Amino acid sequence: MNQQFFHIATLGFSHEYTGDSYYDGFSFAPTAETKILAKNLNLILKPTVGGIAVFSGDPELLAEEERELNLDLFSTNPLFYNFTDFGREFRPDMHVFFFALQEGKQLLHAGDTVSVNNSLTVLRREAFQDLLTKVQQDKIQLLDREELEIPSNQVHRFLADPEARVFYGIEKGERKGFFKPSTKMEKTPFARMILSCSQLHKGFIQTQTPSLYSVRFKTKQTRWKYILSDKAYDKFNDLKIIDAQNSDIHFRETEFEIQDSWKVRSFESEAVLPFQVDGWPKFQLVEQSNGGQVFKVVIKQLPKASPEGLSRSTINDDVLVTHIFI
Repeated sequence: MNQQFFHIATLGFSHEYTGDSYYDGFSFAPTAETKILAKNLNLILKPTVGGIAVFSGDPELLAEEERELNLDLFSTNPLFYNFTDFGREFRPDMHVFFFALQEGKQLLHAGDTVSVNNSLTVLRREAFQDLLTKVQQDKIQLLDREELEIPSNQVHRFLADPEARVFYGIEKGERKGFFKPSTKMEKTPFARMILSCSQLHKGFIQTQTPSLYSVRFKTKQTRWKYILSDKAYDKFNDLKIIDAQNSDIHFRETEFEIQDSWKVRSFESEAVLPFQVDGWPKFQLVEQSNGGQVFKVVIKQLPKASPEGLSRSTINDDVLVTHIFI
């Protein structure tokens, strides 16, 4: 006899880079503890396009369950950090993002989009002893995921646990989140996602329809620099880049050095522009004549900036530029 399963929730990923479409750039893996818990609660976690669907054979089993589902997310797009804006630069290998269900909220993170403020510091082996020393000297107070203090005589056992753990430290009045990787974890995840079973139950029971929870990302904005690397453009005297849809976007002509003895013309946007998969903008390369009043179209549709061409304006400059060779 086939058992009926109820679709109780969907966890969706969206990104300004992909516009209105879901961002399909993550895989996920439940922790060993979560696999056992999901089996006992008759839950199925299924990947979907741009998200994770949660199915339950008996939603009432979740009502009084205090334990949580822990999922590790892994980025499958090697350029993800190139086109995603987290508010400031940081070392991805030193941070794990943290997402969790919160009562009455659709977003699994604070803020409109994910920022580095939603991340935890990865507790590497070299920092392990430093943290123990601070605990012994009463310089830091450690709290577990449930915000309960970890007694100093139990800290070593807690940190030596082979399973991955989320915990917090309070030092000089400042609260900081940590992620302790599993001793069996070969690859540090992009994020740890924690789902409250009782919250999943409550969200479904209220409407009898799948609850939609979201994780949203912001796209990076850079100056776009078109580089005329083909010698065919040398025959044009007065080139210009125009926006066929918005005359307020302007480009200034600059010189770009490909090699010591090879310098070519380039055009760099005066304003920063976002990375986007589809839609706007539509730039054209034109030749001006009659004092700039008449344009002859040289390239009707210039390519859009790709995250692969991302670089800094100069070594010590925070301005990001995307090179586009044509």
